[in-house]
Amino acid sequence: MLPISGWPTHPLLYEINTWPWLGEMSAAAGQRITLADVPQSELERIGALGFDGVWLMGVWERSPEARDIASSLTDLLAECPRALPDVTAADVVGSPYATHRYEVYSGWTDTVQLD
Repeated sequence: MLPISGWPTHPLLYEINTWPWLGEMSAAAGQRITLADVPQSELERIGALGFDGVWLMGVWERSPEARDIASSLTDLLAECPRALPDVTAADVVGSPYATHRYEVYSGWTDTVQLD
């Protein structure tokens, strides 16, 4: 693989799980935050961490079938409340790697309760 001009040979990437990241920002702001609406202060905060790039995990539309499969795994669902005491069925959005189509996913705030 050829190096990308201007990038270090071994770049350090900061990975963000996009669905909860945007959901948390939306809840804090009291309004839907999309990738186009990420506050400049948040981008500057991430930039100050010193990484060479940012990987936004899970930006593509997720597979409804994968979500259905995840929702049917009773052992997995039984374990979720241990890690996330306030978890609901609506929080099961499927794997960020089970891509349905290459359109930016818009469902991450569909279930966020905005007060």
